[in-house]
Amino acid sequence: MATVKQVLDIARRELGTEETPPNSNVVKYSRWYPMVGSPWCAMFVSWVLDRGGIEGYKHAYTPAGADLFKSQNRWTQTPRAGDVVYFDFPDSVQRIQHVGFVEGVAGDVITTLEGNTSVTSNDNGGNVMRRNRPRGYVVGYGRPPYGDASDVDPPKGEDRAKGWFGLDDSGGDVRTWQRQLNAVLEADLEVDGEFGPKTLAATKEFQRLHGLEVDGEVGSQSLRKMEEVFQDLKRDRGGDRPPILELHDSGLWVTKAQECLITHGFDLHPYGADGDFGSVTAKAVKSFKKAIGLPVRAVIGPAVWRVLLKNKG
Repeated sequence: MATVKQVLDIARRELGTEETPPNSNVVKYSRWYPMVGSPWCAMFVSWVLDRGGIEGYKHAYTPAGADLFKSQNRWTQTPRAGDVVYFDFPDSVQRIQHVGFVEGVAGDVITTLEGNTSVTSNDNGGNVMRRNRPRGYVVGYGRPPYGDASDVDPPKGEDRAKGWFGLDDSGGDVRTWQRQLNAVLEADLEVDGEFGPKTLAATKEFQRLHGLEVDGEVGSQSLRKMEEVFQDLKRDRGGDRPPILELHDSGLWVTKAQECLITHGFDLHPYGADGDFGSVTAKAVKSFKKAIGLPVRAVIGPAVWRVLLKNKG
């Protein structure tokens, strides 16, 4: 298991990494997760810890990561190098919304290594950067179980920001949640980061289907269940069951879907069945779903696969 220095060195080597194309949330950390096209600050932290051999901390949602550290009594208000730091910035999003690594502490300022940030955007800037942050932005710190000294100081005080989100909330975690609801429920949500009535209704439906409290609030239990369900549906089972496919996915199943779309008369010119789920394939998927009466989103889920594979000539 890696030491603090080794993990920070892994993170430092990523400095300068950028999304390609810009403003797409397409980056190697989101491909690794895999959740390409979603805000990826927590995926960056997960990727770095995974490269250091520190398992069990993979998360895409910032509230879920903070909740995990709290459940393990690895949560503190006293920062040290190597801590995973969770932020709530002074804006309309009154909850945990961003995460990075503590590199150093100097008085009321912490130096951090963060993914998906920039000089113009705190929490969706598309770059891996070193930042200097006021400690007033910090909700708390999680201490991974490093291979050197990693004791956690007793918790002090109360968290000032909620970890869940729900009706009228907004931000990157909401966008990720909407995207996953579209994938696992064949929901018809605009992935705009605004938790409105349609997102509330889909959230309650997800909770009902999976035996959760149907309150419409996305807390730790709903987040854990969504991660479990979504990752299972994205998994390639080697022919047993097609995975959910989305924009920017790639591989043999994308090729299979493209071949089916071509058989159904959809023109994928100029790329054809190239195994990359790009804008041309997305347009064809939307047209196909409209024709069979499904929500017009660029997602190939179980309902789409059933029609594609059943009717393939």
